[in-house]
Amino acid sequence: MAAINTSDDIMEVLTGPNLSSLSSLGTFTATTTSGWTIHTVDFPIPVGQFSTVFVFRAIQGAPSNPTYGNLIDDINVITLFDASNVPYASDNCQLESFSLSEQKIDGTCLNDYRINRTWTAVDAAGNMSIATQTVIVGDVIGPDFLLPADISISCTDNPNDLSLTGQPSNLIDNCDPAPSDLSYVDAITTGICPSNYTISRTWTLIDHCANATSKTQTITI
Repeated sequence: MAAINTSDDIMEVLTGPNLSSLSSLGTFTATTTSGWTIHTVDFPIPVGQFSTVFVFRAIQGAPSNPTYGNLIDDINVITLFDASNVPYASDNCQLESFSLSEQKIDGTCLNDYRINRTWTAVDAAGNMSIATQTVIVGDVIGPDFLLPADISISCTDNPNDLSLTGQPSNLIDNCDPAPSDLSYVDAITTGICPSNYTISRTWTLIDHCANATSKTQTITI
């Protein structure tokens, strides 16, 4: 901070799924004597939240001259899949910067990729330390759905009428927000007469990475 700035720089960080639903993560201060300060904010993304907005709000800067008092010099947003493994840097004298560069390498499907990360820490004397990390993201868990209940119908009903026999609902997946490749295959077991039989209807839901989940419904005619 410039010497002419006689007050602390204070910034608030807010986050949420959209601009109309924000929560504060707290306020962060660089004092008139501290100089540039590195702040780290950890925020666990709620399950099912597929977009996240961050807002940086100036609460207090230079009181009399708006050309002094920079609230933000650099921002790094990092996705950590293991919240217990938060990177940090330290120095015996003074840490000047701690930055991250990322390279994303796409895989065979939407939610299958690799991230190569390079962390760089620089102290006030220009000494540099570099560490690398590879994050492999793979969608290996099959989707899920609610199976229609087993049902008995008359021989005069149409077993292919899904409004009568039902179909899966609540199609969900841990990576794919809207898995839609849903199909079924029927296996028929004959009964004591042509109009008395059982259908084993196997429903299969497939996500974008070809992970599949199958469940079987029994339809008795």
